Amino acid sequence: MPYSWSNKPFHPKTEAFKDAKVCINPDGSLGRNLLCPVRISDQPEETLPDLESLSAALDFLEYRSNSSELLPYFLAVGFHKPHIPFKFPVKYLNLHPISKVKLPANHWRSYSLPPVAWNPWLDIRKRDDVMKLNVSFPFGRIPDFFMKRIIQYYDASVTYIDDLIGEILRKIEGTNTIVVVTSDHGWSAGEHGEFSKYSNFDIATRVPLIIHVPHLSEREVIIEQLTELVDLFPTLVDLTQVAHAIPLCDEKGTNKKLCTEGKSMVPLMTNAVKNLFVNGKQAIFSQYPRPGVFPTKTPNSDEPRLRDIKIMGYSIRTERHRYTEWVHFNNSDCKPNWTQTFGSELYDHSIDLDENMNLINRKELINVAKDLRRKLILGWRYI
Repeated sequence: MPYSWSNKPFHPKTEAFKDAKVCINPDGSLGRNLLCPVRISDQPEETLPDLESLSAALDFLEYRSNSSELLPYFLAVGFHKPHIPFKFPVKYLNLHPISKVKLPANHWRSYSLPPVAWNPWLDIRKRDDVMKLNVSFPFGRIPDFFMKRIIQYYDASVTYIDDLIGEILRKIEGTNTIVVVTSDHGWSAGEHGEFSKYSNFDIATRVPLIIHVPHLSEREVIIEQLTELVDLFPTLVDLTQVAHAIPLCDEKGTNKKLCTEGKSMVPLMTNAVKNLFVNGKQAIFSQYPRPGVFPTKTPNSDEPRLRDIKIMGYSIRTERHRYTEWVHFNNSDCKPNWTQTFGSELYDHSIDLDENMNLINRKELINVAKDLRRKLILGWRYI
């Protein structure tokens, strides 16, 4: 347990049944499906993991509300959905009729996408209902009818979790509590013909980030500047004033016990409330590993073990562009070899928000690509 937590983390018992055959097939048999709406009364322990987590969170908040102890607290509640499998109370499916589901406009492989960048969504291929589709590996398409069902079930999972978040917000309504709603990654629901999170596309790397700070603003304020999840820690420290400014982690790791690689978002927030603009980050970064140039089942292209990682896709995102370069990766010292490249991608968000057109071979953009590559190699500390 990290030294910073005062209590042991809560883990729902029913998470043990995450991959169990509890999904009802049309013939009444049970399967290990991707699409898995359930009746709670039929589930092990007659509950679901996220309902257990909600109950634990509400119990803590109830204890706090009845306690004379007024010390500040930090509560992190992690819900699993809409992570696969899409297992949720069946009532939420009725809120998203299939007739209203639309396929993403770009449900095909991205133009000029290098093979190393392709995410063959191995995790959903292992599900019983997906295996029955007999989709060819690695570039076969999921049929449109099933793709629509995936989107429908994903949306229902999100609504389910939205309800649970609402339960927590009702419990703390009227209190002096900072609230952050976010996630650890995005998810492709057919965009670029992909599913899951195993890429550097915006659809996989972008996350929701909603921050409520009591008394800061009575209205919704949208901040357009680039931010990263590493910015959340220094932001919360800044807002709560529980410590002085957290130092930047140095490259040698000598101050890693208490340091940050992020930047407080408070200046962006306070100025936005006043309708004032301040510059944010010039760029943000992500990366994703691959075991080889071409998608494989073994080793797993989407989730390779460290010993199998031979290539790393490093990506830089500016306000206008995304540039990704897939280079040789030494899994012994975890360092890239920038002289050995297996594929590159360049997208211009001013004309292509969905990142459909890889412009890396456009001669007129050579200097743009060179500048982005230079910044990518320099890294977040030096731009």
